[in-house]
Amino acid sequence: MPNFMHTGSCQRLTAVDHLTPGFLRWFDMSMLSFYVGAILNDMCYFTKAINSFPKGEGVPTELVKRINDKELDVRLLILSSDHRCPSARRSYTPVEECLALALMVYLSKVLHPSESDILGSEYLLGRLRDSLSVLHSNPDWQQGADLMLWMTFMASYVLYEIPKALNQASVVENSGMSDSAFAEVESWLLELLCNLFEALDIQSFSKMKMQLQNFMWIEKPCVALAMELYTKVGFRCQILQ
Repeated sequence: MPNFMHTGSCQRLTAVDHLTPGFLRWFDMSMLSFYVGAILNDMCYFTKAINSFPKGEGVPTELVKRINDKELDVRLLILSSDHRCPSARRSYTPVEECLALALMVYLSKVLHPSESDILGSEYLLGRLRDSLSVLHSNPDWQQGADLMLWMTFMASYVLYEIPKALNQASVVENSGMSDSAFAEVESWLLELLCNLFEALDIQSFSKMKMQLQNFMWIEKPCVALAMELYTKVGFRCQILQ
């Protein structure tokens, strides 16, 4: 059976004591199943633990060991198992599917970075683009703009940050696609971010950062990308105006 099951009255059977405000709001609205709530709770716990240490210090050995001992990788396996099966994906809501993909990026590349690319960056970027486009096509998409911004930030991480770790020019370029193909993907991403900025009334970097921190954010790997995106989006929105 699909991993994501909406049980309504069972929402509070799982612990959500570590959920950040953004995820907690979606969970309390019954927009996310209790399985997703449990997975998010674990990831939020590790995020808070890492952010509690002084900036500049490495992640404590004990915490690294707990991550490497597959505590979170098991969650990733649960999330990814059905997502490669088109028939199983029909049992998920569009928001859950997109969130699962964003969490795969967050766990494997932000929270638990490595030099390997076993999940397939090109695959994740393509799937995230499809899922975000589905959400954006909904007439009421603005109501979920805050979560969409966080998920789009994860897509941005795939496009800009993973290639740096792998010493590649870009995920798209490494797949054999042309510069124009990369430009097309980047254009789609920045246009979506422009729309999200407008929906959330983001007119400063601090407002963007606050929105992202409402979900999950690790200062060292995330802040530089956020600033880069804010600059790119500001330039593009001026052009569009």
